[in-house]
Amino acid sequence: MIPFKVTFLGTGAGLPTLQRGVSSLVIQINREYLMIDCGEGTQIQMQRFGIKSGQINYIFISHLHGDHFFGLPGLLFTYHLFSRQKPLHIYGPENLEASLKAVMHVDWSVLSYKIFFHTINTEIPLDLLDEKDFKVSCFPLKHRIPTFGFLVEEKEPPFFKLRKEALNVWKPDVSTIRSLRLGNDFITPNGEVIPNEVFSYPKDPIRSFAYLSDTAYLPELKSVIEGVTVLCHEATYLKGEEENALSKGHSTALQAAELAKASNVKKLLLGHVSPKILDPQTLIENAISTFENTTVVFDGFSLEI
Repeated sequence: MIPFKVTFLGTGAGLPTLQRGVSSLVIQINREYLMIDCGEGTQIQMQRFGIKSGQINYIFISHLHGDHFFGLPGLLFTYHLFSRQKPLHIYGPENLEASLKAVMHVDWSVLSYKIFFHTINTEIPLDLLDEKDFKVSCFPLKHRIPTFGFLVEEKEPPFFKLRKEALNVWKPDVSTIRSLRLGNDFITPNGEVIPNEVFSYPKDPIRSFAYLSDTAYLPELKSVIEGVTVLCHEATYLKGEEENALSKGHSTALQAAELAKASNVKKLLLGHVSPKILDPQTLIENAISTFENTTVVFDGFSLEI
C-alpha cells in the first residue's frame, strides 16, 4: 500500500490559542503532499510537526474566513524567500486570488515560482485534481459564505500482486505474467482455465478521506461521502446548541456523528474545536453513543488511513 497519511497542524476554531492553532492539515499520498486550509501560524506548526513546506504542490482553501487562510500570504512569501522553483496550484473560492493580492501587494510574475489559481464555484460535487495515485473532488457546504468540503480518494492500483508459489508451480512466461497482473485468468497448454485469484493477492481496499470544514448540518451529504474511510467533520458546538450552530453555519458533535453513521464511514474525526470547549472529552461524550469510532483531533494528530 502507498502511504496515505493525514497530519493536523491546526484544529481550533476562530482564533489560535495556547492549546490549538487554527485550521490546517497536510495529506501525504504516495510522494505528493496536499494542504487543506492554511490558518494563521501554519508555518510554525509545520516546523513543530515535521512537515517540509517545500513538499507541498497543491493547496485547497475551503472558504475565505481568516482562520482558514490568513496563513497563506506568509507561506507564499516564504516560498519566494527560499527561491522555490516548482509551480504551486491553489484551489479556492472566488476572490481568493484578489484577497491575496490585496494583502501581499505583489505581482505574481516577480515570484521565483509560478502560482496557478483554480477557482471553485459549484453547487454540485466537482472533480478538481486527477493524479496517478489519487483524485480530489469538492462539494458545497452550508456556511455564512461560500464554503467547500474536499474528498481525497486513492485510486485502485492497475496491477495485481502475484503469488510466487503459484508462479513456481505453473511457470508462466513473461507475457502471461503481464496478463495475470492485469487480472486475466491463466490458460494451460491443454486448455484448462486457472482462475486469476490462484495467482494474485486481493487488492487492498480503496482508502478515502473527506474533510468537512465549517458547515451547518447537511444530511444530504450522505450520498457524497458514503463509505469513506475517514471523515473529518467540524464540531464547533455541543449537543443542545443546534439552533445556535445553525444560525452561525456550524454543527454539533452529535450532528457530525449522525452524518457519519448515516454515511457508513469507517472513522469520524471531530475538529474545529471552539475555544469555549475546555475538555475535548465532552465532544466525544456527545458523539460516541451515536458513532462509536470517534476521535477528537489535536494539533499534531497524525493518522495513517
